[in-house]
Amino acid sequence: MARSRLSRQELIRLRRREGFVGRRGEIAAFRDNFARAVEDPAHQFLFHVHGQAGVGKTSLVRQFEETAREQGAPTAYVDETVHDVPEAMAAISGQLAAQGHPLKVFDKLLTTYRERRHEAEAAAVAAEAAPGPADQDDPQGAAPSPGSMIAAQAGLAGLGLLPGVGALTGGLDARQVARGADRLRGLLSARLRSHDEVQLVMAPLEVLTPVFVREVSAVADESPSVALFFDTYERTGPLLDIWLRDVLVSDRYGPLAPNVVVTLAGRTALDRRCWADCLDCVTDLPLDAFTEDEARQFLATRDITDERVVEVILRLSGGLPVLVSTLAENRPRAVEAVDDPSDTAVERFLKWETDPVRREAALAAALPRHVDEDIFRAAVDPAAAEQFGWLCGLPFVTDRAGRWQYHEVVRTAMLRLQRRRSPQTWTVRHRQLAEAARRHRTDHTPHANPADSWSHERQLDHRLREIYHSLCADPQASLTPALSDTLDAAEHAPAAVRRVVETIRQAGEDAGAPEVGDWGDRLITALTEDGGGLIAMLTALLGHPGLDVQGQARIHRVRGREHRKAEAWQQAFADFDRCLELDPHNASALLGRGLTHRYMRCFERAAEDYTRALEITPDSLEAASQLGEAHRLQGSYEQAITEFDRALAQHPRHAFSIASRAVCLRRLGRHEEALTGLERAIEINANYAWAMAERGATYRDTGQYELALAEFDRALAVNPAYVWAHARRGITLRVMGRHDEALDALGRAAELQPNDPWVWAERCHTCLESGRHEQALLEADRSLAVDPDYAWAHRARATALHALDRHDEALAALDRSLELHADDARVWGLRGAVRGHLGRYEQALTDLDRSIALDPGDGHTHWQRALALTALGRIEEARSALSTAVRLTPDSSRFTATRGTINLLTGRLTEALTDFDRALELGDAPTHTLARRGKTHLLRGDTPRALADFNRALADTGPSATATLLSLKAGCLRRTGHLDAAREAIEAAREAMHAGSGDDSDAGLVVRYEASLLAAMRGGGLARGAGTTSAAVSGAAAAAASGAGATSGAVVANERGRHITPNPDRAAPLHGSNAPSAPTPLLETALISPESVAVLVRCALGDWSGAEALIAELLDGGSWEAVAETELGLRDLVRLPGADTERLEAIRSGLIRHLRVAAGAPE
Repeated sequence: MARSRLSRQELIRLRRREGFVGRRGEIAAFRDNFARAVEDPAHQFLFHVHGQAGVGKTSLVRQFEETAREQGAPTAYVDETVHDVPEAMAAISGQLAAQGHPLKVFDKLLTTYRERRHEAEAAAVAAEAAPGPADQDDPQGAAPSPGSMIAAQAGLAGLGLLPGVGALTGGLDARQVARGADRLRGLLSARLRSHDEVQLVMAPLEVLTPVFVREVSAVADESPSVALFFDTYERTGPLLDIWLRDVLVSDRYGPLAPNVVVTLAGRTALDRRCWADCLDCVTDLPLDAFTEDEARQFLATRDITDERVVEVILRLSGGLPVLVSTLAENRPRAVEAVDDPSDTAVERFLKWETDPVRREAALAAALPRHVDEDIFRAAVDPAAAEQFGWLCGLPFVTDRAGRWQYHEVVRTAMLRLQRRRSPQTWTVRHRQLAEAARRHRTDHTPHANPADSWSHERQLDHRLREIYHSLCADPQASLTPALSDTLDAAEHAPAAVRRVVETIRQAGEDAGAPEVGDWGDRLITALTEDGGGLIAMLTALLGHPGLDVQGQARIHRVRGREHRKAEAWQQAFADFDRCLELDPHNASALLGRGLTHRYMRCFERAAEDYTRALEITPDSLEAASQLGEAHRLQGSYEQAITEFDRALAQHPRHAFSIASRAVCLRRLGRHEEALTGLERAIEINANYAWAMAERGATYRDTGQYELALAEFDRALAVNPAYVWAHARRGITLRVMGRHDEALDALGRAAELQPNDPWVWAERCHTCLESGRHEQALLEADRSLAVDPDYAWAHRARATALHALDRHDEALAALDRSLELHADDARVWGLRGAVRGHLGRYEQALTDLDRSIALDPGDGHTHWQRALALTALGRIEEARSALSTAVRLTPDSSRFTATRGTINLLTGRLTEALTDFDRALELGDAPTHTLARRGKTHLLRGDTPRALADFNRALADTGPSATATLLSLKAGCLRRTGHLDAAREAIEAAREAMHAGSGDDSDAGLVVRYEASLLAAMRGGGLARGAGTTSAAVSGAAAAAASGAGATSGAVVANERGRHITPNPDRAAPLHGSNAPSAPTPLLETALISPESVAVLVRCALGDWSGAEALIAELLDGGSWEAVAETELGLRDLVRLPGADTERLEAIRSGLIRHLRVAAGAPE
């Protein structure tokens, strides 16, 4: 039978466990906690072990870890080898995976994060800035040196400290922070081309942590508990405090399973600024030196019982566990040394090591801050080169994630000994170590850009070792280069800055160099205190007396960049200006200042700076592409293409220039060329999600919506959380009328980027189009909650309020929008429409004229202007405005149908028929347009066609309109001799009338009059129908007196109900809602006008004086259509038995003359 064997690591842990003494109370408290239910008030989830160096914190934590594993709990251990929160989560994930509990989703997302961050940092080698959006239709952002932005975005996003960067939010209010974070998110997207990737890189905690918490909780659900240990917390606490607190005691990242137990171990108490409100949740475990009994017990486990030897060890160690362990390592038996006068710590640690080679190797290996085998060989003499394995077995040397480190107490003593014993040897050895580090760094990147030595962990480690050992070898000569290295890090890799200044501080301390140490302390303080961050640190660097002019200029340039990120625009300009005063030919400063101008949308000044930069560096790809981008953002697309062509002449595979050039082509309407360019960019970069999404936008512009959706899906396959693609996909679905799907897509975008007011405004727009006006108002309010000064959201809100008949509030919202953006043509147009709806036609015209002055190419505004002009009786001007609207938007069925109505009103019947036919071809609302076309046929004397249109219109309309249409149908049937069918139509009209508006409606008046005509024709002439006619006369007279010509039920309401919306035929926001438009009386005349009926009733009753009075009013202010309808009715009366033909014909002749003059030609 095969014997199960323990692994070497398990044997080591077992031996250490058996040899561990003391701390029984702490271990018992930790072990007993596992036996308690999480609901038990005595159950603890957070332990804090703290005490001085060498007191045994790490050993106790390791015992805790073994105890947890005995209880069946997966464990993970983190120490100062992690440099930020993502690294801490990665370390935990890796250890849980090794124990059979992988965090698969987190690991995949972490891999994406690392890849995208690496891409962003690599991009810093190229342009400091990249293109940005001219409007919401364009997703391209601008990213000043993405590698240098990453920590800054995290600060602005409220994530606390990352290595090398303080909390950057100091001095900024919450709204400014939110705006800055959103702006930076958009800017970084120029590099990564995906909003979700930008979010992942700039705010990794917000994306990674919820997934991490969810999966760790899932492991805890499957286990008795999960135990996490954070050692050397005095070093990692400033980086992990806020994040760890939020994970443990809040729901910011989602609920953490209650059986996840965390232990912190460090020298100091927890930072009360972070943990003050949570101290009641912390189990405090302070550690002190061994008691004499505990020390004796430990020595007994090492078989050291000789009292004289024990006394020596107790005296030399002071009970400090690390010293007790070190002095007991070789189980000393001799007592000669009891009276040894040496009081150096090194002699204590190496007291019983007799091999001089090993003793010297132990001293030399203490010089580096950590060792691996390569560093060990560089540090020691050749004779000791094979002693690395021996060194790793020493009790004061521990393995920290593949790097071996001395205990700090031991290393500090050894460094002091060597520095005092032989300063020359100290200097020589440190120079050798610095040279070895430099050699390793340059061997890997012999001709690299300066940023490359900061871009990878291995390279960064070499750089930090070079800085440290150079400072230790020659503090005075190496301080200025070290501070220059700090500036390098600030420019190229802010996440590394803290490690650089910590290295400077530690070198000053280890080398006994106060000036170096003071600079390290000064820079750390600037980074971390009062939210200073990089700006404060760069300001401190300006105080170095050895700084030359070029160094000053560079600091001002980098600080200008940081001010720009914080949206401190004037400070940014001051720094860039100062840099250029010191160094007038600094092209990078011109690029940085140009980018600042661009962020402020001062595109002309940005172009000036980019042009100057090109004069200094004519071959600069960055300057050429930035100049092209500035022109693009100005809308100067031809000039932009010229600059992009210049960039591509030198770099034909520059994907950004190819893609941005293609965007310009799209804006110029050259869609096929745009598609070709974007596909070329994708061929160069197969994961170019931005270019894919731009192809989608191009297809959408050309009405190829299915292809557009396919491109957006293609982009989302590359990056499933690409906000812009989700949003544009939703907008495309909205244009296709798939509103529920559109809201889902926009909802996904809002989930991913809740602080983007544009996304919420687009959801508002979609709700407006689908008639969900209350929800639209809520979405607009959400947008304004993010940014109260977002003019577009105020416009969206106004549209929703207007649709809800809250017109005064709508006007207030539009006024606010104009305060924020006075040159928005669409807001002026919408306010004009709202004022028109309220009957303020002159004010409406003023607003609409202002809108047209700003944007003369918007057919919708010309259409709205036509409505207002019609309401004022300025019919010819209205017709001219409508012709402009139709010319600008020839595919608008609405505009064409409205012009048909105007043509009908003014007697242009042939042109009216042409317009109505075209509107129906384009898909206009059939009831409205068919009814109007039928009326036109009727007035032209084409009764069969009129009857056909009325029958089609009846298929889909409301009760009141049905009554009117049935009356018109009855009239057609009556005129063609189908009296029984006409009477059936009238009976149906009566039923519809009673189901709708009742007898007193205008529809009722029309029905009663048509019934009287039928009665007259059935027999007895006018006398036979007099009863019915007289019953109609009072209503007709009242209608005529009040001018009630604007009430023809749902047929006309359909005309009104679609007039307020902004242009439905352009991609501009907020179109197509069902908000009511301005009442326009002449456009809303009844299909059968009450004024006409009133005249006809008077004539039928022989009330000639009354008829003449009404005719005079009709000719004075009535429409051509109403006069023509009256003439048609008189023809009906002439045909009735007993009619006064002479009088009726005389009236007809007068009306015909009027019609001919009004129409300009006989019809």
